[in-house]
Amino acid sequence: MKLKRPASQKIKRRYLSIKGKREQVEQSVIEGIGTLGWAKAVPFFVRSVSDWCILAVSRDMVTAVRASLALSPHNLIVTRVSGTIKGLGKTYHSDPQNFK
Repeated sequence: MKLKRPASQKIKRRYLSIKGKREQVEQSVIEGIGTLGWAKAVPFFVRSVSDWCILAVSRDMVTAVRASLALSPHNLIVTRVSGTIKGLGKTYHSDPQNFK
């Protein structure tokens, strides 16, 4: 039986829809906020399709991650930030089947 975390220990996440490749996103975030910032953001890639990806980050670090993506030389664009993955699926321009 898997033990559940209490609500106070749960990591509250926000999901960022990013137009860019996964490697470029990872590199620019680490360069922007550093490895300690990367650890505080607790990021993970939910989906990654060609040049679109969904990155989940801690709620407290959303602005820092967005800033590091904006300062990146890779021309990465954050198209939307949402509290749920389902909320992101409503606005995809290209193949929305890949993000459900």
